[in-house]
Order: sequence, then structure tokens, then C-alpha cells
Amino acid sequence: ESPAKGRRSSTARGNKAAVASSKGNDKVNISVHCRMICASIEVLICHIRATIVRAKADGAKSELEAPSTEHVAKVFKTLIDILEQNGQPPSSRNERYCKTVQDQAELRRCAATNLLRLCDANLQLENTYLTPKMWHILSATFLDKDIHARESIMEELSCMLTGSGKFRHNASSYPPSLRFVALVSLCPDGDHGAHSAANGYAANVGRRANSIKVAATQCIKSLRVTCQATAAQCRSLGREAEKNFENRLKMKLMPEYSVPYALHLLSFRHETASSGGTLPGDADDDFSEDAVVSSEASNRMLKKRLKWLFDPLIHSLGAGADNISFLLRMVELLSKCYPVDVEFKKSDDDLSIEDDLHDKEEKHASARLKIITMAARDVL
Repeated sequence: ESPAKGRRSSTARGNKAAVASSKGNDKVNISVHCRMICASIEVLICHIRATIVRAKADGAKSELEAPSTEHVAKVFKTLIDILEQNGQPPSSRNERYCKTVQDQAELRRCAATNLLRLCDANLQLENTYLTPKMWHILSATFLDKDIHARESIMEELSCMLTGSGKFRHNASSYPPSLRFVALVSLCPDGDHGAHSAANGYAANVGRRANSIKVAATQCIKSLRVTCQATAAQCRSLGREAEKNFENRLKMKLMPEYSVPYALHLLSFRHETASSGGTLPGDADDDFSEDAVVSSEASNRMLKKRLKWLFDPLIHSLGAGADNISFLLRMVELLSKCYPVDVEFKKSDDDLSIEDDLHDKEEKHASARLKIITMAARDVL
């Protein structure tokens, strides 16, 4: 081995050791109060999951009482509040604690991973308790600035998609919701190192990002089998059952229907806006060189996210993929839609000042959606 080659390999080993050491130091720097809060969350979620699974298995003979709807709703809200407050403790009594960056990242990691566990399709809680607004807040954690938090959250999603880890059940397990398949679009790393503006300042996680793409492909193959089996069963039950499949069940099982969810998410991501400039009248006609560079970087990142969305859908069919024309038609129809801000609207009689802010956000989202669908056509 040449001296130069030896220096390079020793440097590489040194860099790996430094990364491992930094991760270890982050763990050491987590406060006792943060560890206690995270441990309490883990125990609470394990109890809810175990109680529901046991109650379903035992049926009417079960001696365990399933958690009340009010209790489960409060747990969902508490975890979402932690994420919405960027890792602040859920109780006002703990506000003086968990002030460090490491503590708040650990709380975000704990809240997000346990929220995903509560959304296990076999628990059948997601449709009732995870509102569209909550789903948007959860999706933002897949672009976390902390590498350890982002890695853990993506690993949990990977387990959900493949039915492994905490999501391993018996052979009659339910497939994951397409809302979670769509989250794969937020998992690629940035092109220009960690914390790039074009990727929402997310930490780069290296191989973990690629592994979740593999998990998505595996999940989509499984969804196709389930969709085909359900369609055959409905056809055998008669015309009404077949119509129910076409009008309702198909939208929940056919993996291509994850695309509208993903495009809705991307249309409300603020870093998407620069990929097509700004709305008319929102900026001067003269663009600086930095703005052009930013726009180009954002456009590349947008296409990368769309590639991560479409690749598993197409490659899961092998060399004879025949769903591209269907996807193109879907994208064309979506380009004519108007995205609705999920945080709004409270009621038709609500005429607060926030109306204008939400209307403006929806206009921006609509403009982004047109940019996204144009990019999607290029990717396809």
C-alpha cells in the first residue's frame, strides 16, 4: 500500500470514528429529564398497542379494557404538540428542562417514532385520530435537522412499510396506509451536503435514505398482491361488491394512489416554491445570481423527490412496467386541482384575519402544484 493510499484510508477511518463519537456524545448529552419523558412515552405507547392487540385477539372474552377514545385522542395530540413545538416537553411543568438542541431532537425522535407506531394499520387508529393537519406535521420530521432523529424516524417508516420490527404481526396483517407510502418522497438526501435549503435544511443520512427506497418497493409489491386478491374476491361476490372495490377500496390499496398524497405534501413545502420562481407580483423582475442558483438547486431536489416517489411504483412491475401512462394521466388531472390548506377552515362563518393568510398559502400551494406536475411529467 502506498503512503498516500495509507493516509487516505486512515483519514477515512478517522472520519467514521468522529461520526460515531459525535453520535455517542449526543446520546451522553441528553438530560435525565429528557430521558424520563421519552421513557414515559415509550411505556404509554407500548401499553396502548399491547392492550388493543390483546383485546382484538381475545374478542368478547377479553378481560382487558381497550383505551377510551378520549385517552387515545389525547395521546395523539400530545405527541403532535411535541413535534409542532419543535421538541418542547408536553407539560408546562417541564418547560425549564429540555432546553438543549440534543434534548429537543431526542424528544422529536421519540414523539415521531411512537406516533408512527400508533398508526400501525393493524391497530386501526390512524383513520380516526391522525387528522390531515397532524399528518402534515408528522411529515415534516422526515426532514429533521438532526441526523440521529431523521435516521430513527426513517428507520421506523421502513419497518412500517415492510411489516418488520414493531410492525411485525401475523399473516393477516393490514397493509400500511398510502399516506405513509407517500412520505418516501421526503426521504432523499440533499445534493449539496447536509442542511441544504433545497431539501428543507434536513440532515443527510446516507445509506439509510437508500434503504427506505428499497422498503417502499417491497411494500408496493405487497400492496399490488393485496389489491389484486381483493379485486378478485369482490368480483366473485357480485356487481355491488365490484363497484365498492372500484369506487372505494381501490383508492386505498392500489399503490399509484399514493401519488396525490405526495404531491399535496410537496405543494405545501416552502422549499418547493423557488423551483419555479415566485407568484406574479410577489417579487421584482430582476433576479439575483444567488436566486437563480437557489432555484436550480430546488428544481433538482424536487425532481429527486419525485424520482423517489415514482421509481418504486414503476420498478416494482419489473421490465414490463405498464403504469407510466396511468401515472401521467393522474399527474395531468392533479395539475388542474386546487390544494386546500389542511389547517383550515374552521367554519364558513369564520372571517378572522387569518383567512387572508390561508388564502395566500393556498395560492402559493396551487402555483407550486403546477410546477410539481410539470416536473413530474419530466421525471416520468
